[in-house]
Amino acid sequence: PEEVQSLLKGLSDASPLYSDGIYFEGQRYLVVLANERFIHGKKDKEAVYAVKTNQTFILAHSPEWVQQPEAAKVDEHLGDYLIGAGL
Repeated sequence: PEEVQSLLKGLSDASPLYSDGIYFEGQRYLVVLANERFIHGKKDKEAVYAVKTNQTFILAHSPEWVQQPEAAKVDEHLGDYLIGAGL
């Protein structure tokens, strides 16, 4: 889908994400951090995370009842694990 394509482009060039945000399930998320490996989008008390690995990328959503720093940490650690496994 279009939402996934914009995330993939954002992992290559994050500059448009800061002004345009990212979309997940039709909802716009403000991008608070983006680089060549990780994107963190925030909307109210919810968040979306994308992590790029060698062969794939992980997309995670944390609802309002999940603590965002912990969710981001889990997503990044999963990405690190997959990279270490050659994925």
